[in-house]
Amino acid sequence: MSDVIRLIPRLKQEGSILLNDAQATFLLGKQIGMSAVGGEVIGLIGPLGAGKTVFIQGLAEGLGITNGPIVSPTFVIMNLYQGRIPLCHIDLYRFDTPLETIGLDEYLHWHGVTAIEWADKVVIKEMGMIVEILDVGENQRRITIR
Repeated sequence: MSDVIRLIPRLKQEGSILLNDAQATFLLGKQIGMSAVGGEVIGLIGPLGAGKTVFIQGLAEGLGITNGPIVSPTFVIMNLYQGRIPLCHIDLYRFDTPLETIGLDEYLHWHGVTAIEWADKVVIKEMGMIVEILDVGENQRRITIR
């Protein structure tokens, strides 16, 4: 984990970092979860298999969530998890209408953390952080946070 912790200042300064494996992606998510206070809306962007769910699994661990496993809610659209801070995990892969049409907009204004996979499919002004994950080969991922 210390390697990922050392990369955080560079990520803040440069806006992106290169991670060498899925475990590093998990640990970055965990670090962000550990620093969360509630009310954060995090959008995740990247192709299939890039590591969005792995990042959210780390985020969940950092939030103190132990009722798992944390899986992508592709077919159910949303999963809720309880921990030190609750997590609302939304997957928009099969979805293309505004969140308010099915009542998910309430999770943009709540006391927990909301993580949205495929966030580039909708416009959400409440999104405070966008995490873009790109597969750059040989298990490496380029993570950009804006």
